[in-house]
Amino acid sequence: MAVDYTIDKANAEQDAWVNPATLTDPVAYSTEESARVTAKFFGQPMMEELLALIDSRVSSKTYNRTYTCIAGDAVGDPVYLSADDTVAKALATTQAKARVVGFIRSKPTTTSCLLEHFRYVAGLAGLVAGQDLFLSDAGAAAGTPGTIRVVIGVALTASTGIIYASPVAGNTQTVLRNYISGFQLANNGTDSVDVGVGQGADASNSAMIELAALMTKDLSSAWASGTGNGGLFTGSEAADTWYHVFVIRNPTTHAVDAGFHTAIDPTANIPAGYTQYRRVGSILTDATPDIIGFEQKDGWFTFKDSSALGLDVNVSNVGATEETFTLSTPLGVWSIANIAIQHNDPNGISQIYVHNTVADDEAGRDDAMPLIMQRNPDPNLNAYMTLAILVDESSQINLRSNDPGSNSNTIIRIGVFSYFDFRGRN
Repeated sequence: MAVDYTIDKANAEQDAWVNPATLTDPVAYSTEESARVTAKFFGQPMMEELLALIDSRVSSKTYNRTYTCIAGDAVGDPVYLSADDTVAKALATTQAKARVVGFIRSKPTTTSCLLEHFRYVAGLAGLVAGQDLFLSDAGAAAGTPGTIRVVIGVALTASTGIIYASPVAGNTQTVLRNYISGFQLANNGTDSVDVGVGQGADASNSAMIELAALMTKDLSSAWASGTGNGGLFTGSEAADTWYHVFVIRNPTTHAVDAGFHTAIDPTANIPAGYTQYRRVGSILTDATPDIIGFEQKDGWFTFKDSSALGLDVNVSNVGATEETFTLSTPLGVWSIANIAIQHNDPNGISQIYVHNTVADDEAGRDDAMPLIMQRNPDPNLNAYMTLAILVDESSQINLRSNDPGSNSNTIIRIGVFSYFDFRGRN
């Protein structure tokens, strides 16, 4: 009587050592032993054919391929392709080194290795089953991203996971040049600023900085990590001063924070360990000193109480050659200022031409470029206009008046009520 063949691990391991060439095809079987022999007689040749096919199509080209590697690279290390048939330890520090093509399976010699494309890892900590595993800056699996965000696996438990090769460029976090989204600023009292959630490329375009929760920083006290704490990188809060607002990132701990500095490049005073930064806006203090109220919409900043600024230009007898004036826009960056202009000439003959500092010094004209921007034909009335103008990194514009009489009583007043800040996108 035939006996059903029940799969048994011990039997399978025992059968694996039998030479299939010695097997015969029994006409019938009446014991479990003969059932196993018959199953193997038909099954093993088919399995060997399938394995040979896999080996010819895949394994011989990847799994059994020998690569040149560095002597210090160890079994289990993730690697990237550094040259033809050459690999080196993968790191999340740059895009080029973050494309993991495999993991060192073995090293026949100190400078050669075989790769595998999946690997079980243990000894991790603080994971949640199902969460992504990332390539770290040190070249290991981690629960948090490195400088470049590269997913290389999934956590199985709090301390174990499966990692896999990820050579596709799309698996890494692309750093779009000068990209910025969010990081909207808002007043929080007279000395503090809220920095909204956002994401952007750092100043060197080598890493993305992401602020996952709103953060409040105090301009009146020295920087300390965390929301609600001080934000000054150096010095003390000064009156009538522009402060740039930065989001900062520590690539080792992956901590993200924010703070203030008067310089456009904060590296001389940025908190220790925070080597990545992005300027996200600027704020201005008054004589108190308090932060002048503002409203931000994307790159547009509007002063809530422009009377707190006063007039940037309040002069008489502007000459027929250009003169330079400073506006209330952030120092160190180009911006577009919305300005209000008032012009009065008792003689009723003067004309003014306002332009950025890049443009040539030319007299304004009535019927050709550069057209006169304002004329005051009535000595008894003030002429008014608003104008959007490009302002240089010194917060300056140029102005000239075509006034044949050079009347000393001709008055020109200019003030800023809003400006557009490119926030590093230019």
